[in-house]
Amino acid sequence: MRPIALLVACALLAGSSLALAARRPSSDALDALGAFRGEWEGTGETYATPYSARGTSRVHTSCEWARNHGFLLCDQLVHQNERTSNDLSIYTYDDSRPAYEFFGISRGAARVRTPALTIAGRTWTYASEFDDHGTHVRIRTVNDVQDTVITFRIEYSTDGGAHWVLMGKGASHRVR
Repeated sequence: MRPIALLVACALLAGSSLALAARRPSSDALDALGAFRGEWEGTGETYATPYSARGTSRVHTSCEWARNHGFLLCDQLVHQNERTSNDLSIYTYDDSRPAYEFFGISRGAARVRTPALTIAGRTWTYASEFDDHGTHVRIRTVNDVQDTVITFRIEYSTDGGAHWVLMGKGASHRVR
């Protein structure tokens, strides 16, 4: 690389690093995400509904902070029925909105999942919605996050959230 190009590249990298550092989320909001830090083993079951299939799952999750403590990264193996998937979850906090952000990536999937994430105390709720042949469907996963166990339930509603139908439930236990 020519010296001038190298200087320009270094200046751009330094400038973007300073911009990212200036946008670093508040430590209190990020610290809440640390409840998932560690290794977890879990099991779950899903029920036959219009939006889920009956089945069982085993899950291994490993979560650690990214080097600069701006993101919590979770690598997950999910064994569901006879299939195994490898997922990466990325958590952060956006001070400008202010809101938590979740990005879920599955190997071999073409799209990133970005449900809304709210954290209220030890309750983490992931919410998404879609239209299904004229019916508006809301789906939520509600986690109760404790120090050594996380329980969850997955539900859907077709009446604006007045009534929720259980699609699945389970728990993960901290192993490290």
